[in-house]
Amino acid sequence: MTFSDFKTLTKDEFIKKFSSYARKINIPEKYYPTFDNPRYDATPNIEFCRDGYYYVINERGIENRKFTALTDELFYWIFKDSIFYYLLESDKIKGANSRNILYSQQIKLLNEIEPYFAEQAENDIRYHDKDFEKINL
Repeated sequence: MTFSDFKTLTKDEFIKKFSSYARKINIPEKYYPTFDNPRYDATPNIEFCRDGYYYVINERGIENRKFTALTDELFYWIFKDSIFYYLLESDKIKGANSRNILYSQQIKLLNEIEPYFAEQAENDIRYHDKDFEKINL
């Protein structure tokens, strides 16, 4: 499955849909990105432009910037990262197989938002980690 090519949402439309997704997985606001309001502390910031969106992370003077015209792709980037850091800081990931548990939890939560987010995450994880074994949680 691939990301859809829906029209670019306005900032207000985007935040409304983002909030709806965030409620589905009950992720704390601490893991939310900012919207046109960078913090420069590694918190992702979403910049809105006419042709799409920028996903920007600034930390210690280094900027990482990605562009997409696809709204769903941006939601995937946001929630993939937010869920990952949430799980890292939570007590949900313990044990000898913690990497596979973390990835499996991440995929499970992404699936609660949109099933194709989970499919994309699993593909990304398998591409970068050939030893990944999905655990049914």
